[in-house]
Amino acid sequence: MKLTIDFETRSTVDLKKAGAFTYAEDDTTDVLCLALKPDNENPCIWLNPMFNHLTHKLPTIVNDGVKFLIQKADIIEAHNAQFELAIWQVMERKYGMPPLPLDKMRCSAAKAAAMSIPRSLGMACAALGLEQQKDKEGHRVMLQMCKPRKPRKAERTSDPDWESKLYWYEDDDRAMTLFNYCIQDVVAEEELSSKLPELPPLEQEIWQLDYQINSRGITVDCDTIRRFMYLIADEEAELLSQLSIITDGTVSSPRQVASSLEWIKDQGVTLPNLQKQTLSDALESPNMPYSVRRFIEIRQKLGLSSVAKMAAMLDRAGKDGRIRDLFMYHGANTGRWAGRGVQLQNLPRGDIKVDDVTEIVTATRLLPETFTGLYGSPAEAAKSCIRGMIKAADGNVLYCTDYKSIEGRVLAWIANEDTVLDDYRDGKDMYKIAAAPVYGVSYDEVTPDQRQIGKVIELACGYQGYVGAFNSMAGNYGVVVDEEVAGDMIKKWRSSRRNTVSLWYALNDMAIKCIQTGKVQSYEFAYGRIQFGIRGDFLHMKLPSGRMLAYNKPSVVEVEDLYGRKKDGIMYMGMDSMTNRWCSQKTYGGKLTENAVQAIARDILAEAMVRLDRDGWDIVSHVHDEVVCEVPVSIDTDDNFCIFNDIVAEPPDWADGLPLEVDGWRGMRYRKD
Repeated sequence: MKLTIDFETRSTVDLKKAGAFTYAEDDTTDVLCLALKPDNENPCIWLNPMFNHLTHKLPTIVNDGVKFLIQKADIIEAHNAQFELAIWQVMERKYGMPPLPLDKMRCSAAKAAAMSIPRSLGMACAALGLEQQKDKEGHRVMLQMCKPRKPRKAERTSDPDWESKLYWYEDDDRAMTLFNYCIQDVVAEEELSSKLPELPPLEQEIWQLDYQINSRGITVDCDTIRRFMYLIADEEAELLSQLSIITDGTVSSPRQVASSLEWIKDQGVTLPNLQKQTLSDALESPNMPYSVRRFIEIRQKLGLSSVAKMAAMLDRAGKDGRIRDLFMYHGANTGRWAGRGVQLQNLPRGDIKVDDVTEIVTATRLLPETFTGLYGSPAEAAKSCIRGMIKAADGNVLYCTDYKSIEGRVLAWIANEDTVLDDYRDGKDMYKIAAAPVYGVSYDEVTPDQRQIGKVIELACGYQGYVGAFNSMAGNYGVVVDEEVAGDMIKKWRSSRRNTVSLWYALNDMAIKCIQTGKVQSYEFAYGRIQFGIRGDFLHMKLPSGRMLAYNKPSVVEVEDLYGRKKDGIMYMGMDSMTNRWCSQKTYGGKLTENAVQAIARDILAEAMVRLDRDGWDIVSHVHDEVVCEVPVSIDTDDNFCIFNDIVAEPPDWADGLPLEVDGWRGMRYRKD
């Protein structure tokens, strides 16, 4: 039997900030109801005992039968099942329920994401045109009941202890709306799940491993973070005072955008906005008035992401000092993970070069003026130490390793660039390799400046990027190149990577032919290691691992190239990463190549993580192309570290000929080498 379940809960904790696990362990978190739907049967519901007086108004109550249903079920599915697994701890703690078996759990949101359908239940149902939809009124009531309400005037008047009490919406009408909303959700979840293929066995194992990693979490240095926050608060107070003095009280906070722009204009400077790049460009002006320059510097210091990151760490830290719920399975259409909460994928790098943060950590115990005298701005110091706030638990050490140039290697592998692959095997510098044909010099003659251009070319041009992509990447590395010169460099690079160029056009042509032919379950449209096929409303790209990327409702349309020529192009339905809307998307050969490369790189990392887990290693984090394990100090040896690296570096059976290389470190605190 398959059982679909869905919780409705309430808590004083902000779920989005704290994550599911910290939310679940809080004493104020409680379950309001649990809807359950056995397949081919009507849904039923478990109610919090406070609502027992409403049982006669609902069709099927199973307060005494939940244990039986859980034990009887072969499969238990939920939408975003990680939340249900976390909240089940409340059911165990408060209502005596047995543990929920992880091996029985399935996630319909994970299934949707694997098909590049929106994770949101409502958006997923709408995208597939399903009959069952989310109850909007029920959703509104759920948002009211999930958090404390403000005490009413009569309550404040009649109860002298009202300030220390929590008040909730518990009236019968709202409760009934919530229960019916919960029941409707499990019906919609079951229908959605029935329209989606199951995760393949290996992907199901990866999903379960993802849950275990999110549940295990990783330790953060809460004490030092709090001291940093104290130092930063002292600095912010001083900066805000300076801001008020500089602007003569006109602007009291950098968040006052309109007032800030108006004051800047009054100083003789016109800025279109206060965005990061605009302010950085403004500081480059030699004629910038000192008052405006200082205003911008203060705004930049007050807006450092390290402050928000440290606050997020404290919000997400559980009672044991570990932050959890950090990774989203299949967060991108390639299958790569997305970050949650603290967003470990984009931790900032500071300007203070530190090999070991221990000295600065110790210095946070000093008075603010003493700390500032040693290290300057506390916010800047925090930015440089942000990675070091993540650490091994007492008695443990962190092992970390990552794949070197994984995307470049995979691209060369699927494009059959044998010479490039040999260069990787020989340990050559790929940025010098890229620069050599552009400048018409030998590998050994490439200068440091030329190598920097080679780095831009290698990173910007592998997925059919042209001058726009080149200049965008060049700006990230402080490189300025004339457009005509950039175009000439790109052409020379392409001439040295003819197989890569052929791959772009071949994937584009194969996808178009597959869509036009519409052959169901056929994978005859292939180029090298990549195949295309149609199944239902989806175009599938089959990867060497056997996993398939999905493109919903693909179509071939007429588009214009850079030269205004008409040609066939590809459109499909997908999530817009900027607007978070389900809408029509465009793709082409270079983008398909990027999808394939990043998906293959993801599969390599995912399978390495599975191997580590099967061998008993405790994975606590993974960021981009690196993986981090927590290892007891008692077994921390050079040989053990080599074994760890060897497991990660082992190519999967399907990746024959792909030269993988890893580079790692071990230590007490997280860092970026």
